Amino acid sequence: LGTIFPLIVEAITNNKVTVGAPFFNAVSVPLWLLIFLLMGIGPLLPWRKAKEQSVLKNLAYMSAAGLIALVIAYFAGIKKIYPLLTIAIAAYNVASLVLLIVGAVRPRAQATGRSAGTVFKHYAFENKRRFGSMVIHLGVIVMALGIAGSSAYRIDQQIRIDYGQSANFQGYELRAKEQFMERSPAKISAGSIIEVWKNGKFLTTLRPRINSFGGNPQTIPTPDIYNTFWHDLFLSVVGEFKAGQTYTAIRAVISPMISWLWFGAFLIILGTIYALSPNKKRVKLTKLVQNTKVAEA
Repeated sequence: LGTIFPLIVEAITNNKVTVGAPFFNAVSVPLWLLIFLLMGIGPLLPWRKAKEQSVLKNLAYMSAAGLIALVIAYFAGIKKIYPLLTIAIAAYNVASLVLLIVGAVRPRAQATGRSAGTVFKHYAFENKRRFGSMVIHLGVIVMALGIAGSSAYRIDQQIRIDYGQSANFQGYELRAKEQFMERSPAKISAGSIIEVWKNGKFLTTLRPRINSFGGNPQTIPTPDIYNTFWHDLFLSVVGEFKAGQTYTAIRAVISPMISWLWFGAFLIILGTIYALSPNKKRVKLTKLVQNTKVAEA
């Protein structure tokens, strides 16, 4: 819609219009939440075998999990609507995974008399496609939480710091030490050395810089990053950078839950590899059938 709408307006009115990030966010986020919602109930609807009573019961459990998560998140200080809905639907999806596992493990444990842990282990190895899809599902949940956190609670601020002085940013103390310049045949880099402290404890040294390639007057900034589990701190140099300058102007950004995006992507890749890996029992059975056919022939 955001791509076609400007073309339609231009064709009708001969006026060019553009749509930006606010429009796409307003349209895509609700659609994504709807897909995320459907993703939870989909695995619990077996083809032509879903019973209305069972489906309604599972929906009740999942909805209760989502509602509880929403209430907890709200009282924990999360007030924005989209992050709240994402957390609620994430809990709804986690409940879906739990119901899937319980539905697969409990009947087998009751029938064989083995422990749930033993049955789950065998289930994971004997049903690689299904278990791999569960891992992928979990990865999508983790990524959804990461996207919600990083987009809704991102903090972006420009700060000027005199060399030898410090500035506070979201609980961090940024100490500007000095300028630096590096030359290579391909580029010239210049930037600032910034020490990052928190609660009187030294954490790391960041070296945000701007780069000039091949004598091109246009410069390209390269931020430096301090990673934590809950958020990433980005520092980049802004404005003109002159030799002998007594201060540095930096752009400081806090992006929450970036590591969750990476971990979610890792789970998706891991689940895909596991789901595509051959099942040893099936391979042996296939070979046995093939050998039998050859012998009969």
